[in-house]
Amino acid sequence: MVAGFAGGLGLSGHGCGALAAAIWIKSLAVARENPEQMIFTNPEAKAVLEAFTEAMGPEMECHKICGRRFATVEEHTAFVKNGGCEQVMEVLAVV
Repeated sequence: MVAGFAGGLGLSGHGCGALAAAIWIKSLAVARENPEQMIFTNPEAKAVLEAFTEAMGPEMECHKICGRRFATVEEHTAFVKNGGCEQVMEVLAVV
């Protein structure tokens, strides 16, 4: 999930990077399990989104969830290391 954070989404303050990374990893797993199929719906990705919105509410913009924007990857890394986004990551880690 942390790759989604520093990869641009969370750092820019737009979509939650942890949410994006969790949906991506679930979708990647489904695609690998079904390489010959076009998958348009993914129940596991839907479960991730539902768990996120149940725990965090409907807001999905990083800067609104954590109350700030980050100027550098290092700044964001320090935020995460100091417990920032802990609730989000705990929810997404068990889905």
